[in-house]
Amino acid sequence: MALGLPGAYLTGLVCSTAASSVLVRRFGSRSVLMFAIAIMAAANIAAVGMSGNFNLLAALIFVQGLASGPIPPLMQKLVADSFPAEKKGTGMAIWQGSLTIGAMLGGLIGGFIISNLGPAWIFILMPVFAVPAMIIVMYRATSVKNEALKVDLTGLFFLVGTVLCLTLFLNLGSHLGWFHSPLVTAFAIGAVVFGLMLSWTLNRDLDHAIDLRVLQNRDLAIGIVMVMVFFGITSGHIQNQMLVAVFDFGPDQIAQRVGWGGPVRLAGVILCGFLAAYFSIKRLAFIAITLVLLGKFGYVLWQPGLTTSDAVLPFLIESLGAGMFMVCLAALAYQTLGPHQTAAAASIYVLSQRLGSNIGLAVLDAAESIQQSSLAAAGLTLDEARGAAFLGISWIELIVCLNMVLGIYLFQRIRPKHAKPIKRKEKLRDQA
Repeated sequence: MALGLPGAYLTGLVCSTAASSVLVRRFGSRSVLMFAIAIMAAANIAAVGMSGNFNLLAALIFVQGLASGPIPPLMQKLVADSFPAEKKGTGMAIWQGSLTIGAMLGGLIGGFIISNLGPAWIFILMPVFAVPAMIIVMYRATSVKNEALKVDLTGLFFLVGTVLCLTLFLNLGSHLGWFHSPLVTAFAIGAVVFGLMLSWTLNRDLDHAIDLRVLQNRDLAIGIVMVMVFFGITSGHIQNQMLVAVFDFGPDQIAQRVGWGGPVRLAGVILCGFLAAYFSIKRLAFIAITLVLLGKFGYVLWQPGLTTSDAVLPFLIESLGAGMFMVCLAALAYQTLGPHQTAAAASIYVLSQRLGSNIGLAVLDAAESIQQSSLAAAGLTLDEARGAAFLGISWIELIVCLNMVLGIYLFQRIRPKHAKPIKRKEKLRDQA
């Protein structure tokens, strides 16, 4: 019960994401996509009428997560393979934009269906979308498979076990009191043990479940670290919690803040994709992180008597920068990879997004609780302690975000070849 339905979905998603690289190499992109879509549709049909049985419904949601996991890294791989290095920004903008649009439309359509038809129709209508998706994949997706591939099943088992235990530890820790709970402690120990066994399997002369050798590519390694950190500090979950607890914001005000965030982030994605044809990705990354820093600095300035517009404006600035920065990070991470490396790289990249978000939420939530307890023990009232803790978390996010400027500097720089910005003097001279 503490894990919840979203946690069950996320747990399945992370587990299959970790295994997506070896699945694509062994069975091919087309087969993996069609199988994933078919399992998602079957799990949705089976979930109809299960609202009264929480455990069974959670199990089916977990299966949906398992089926969904290989799709994002596989889509990212296909996009990365389709664009040359100087156009990676445009390609990643298309990929990131499709994810953002899908999330926005899914929320709107899902809300309309639940309000007018009932929750069961969410599961009933899934096959309606699955059938055309399978037809498109069947006739349009390219596929290369290696039937002679000798998969390290032992390594795959330890990889999935490590990711599963770590995800459950992070998701259940805040609900059950971290190491005060025997279950959470067991998951922490399991993550360490499975991780050690996974490192042992990397020395075996087999095709590894996830090829960590791609991390020898400097740009990808920097991108993986930065995407974990970035997703850890930009979820907005802590801000929403404190707006309710400290500033007495209601559900409508929170919904207004979150509702504007999606379209503005999409605008950042589209803007970055357009500008990538004229400016280097590194320059756009510096601009994007500057916008994120301005938004983070706005949280530090929050005071009692905060209005809705005061809470929304910094978040919108951060969202615009975040949309641009996600495109830049993906483009910079993939710019020097070869086609044979993108399957493993995509699995690691997408997995780092999921784990980074979970780790960031867990760390910030624990830091907030520790600060509140210490400040309350120092004699502050509960509201004063919450406000001071929120200010401390905001400064932590701002400082961490500032350090990402160094990470951007470490990437190699590849200039766009086919387009350059037109200077005003040159434009006037050509017109004359």
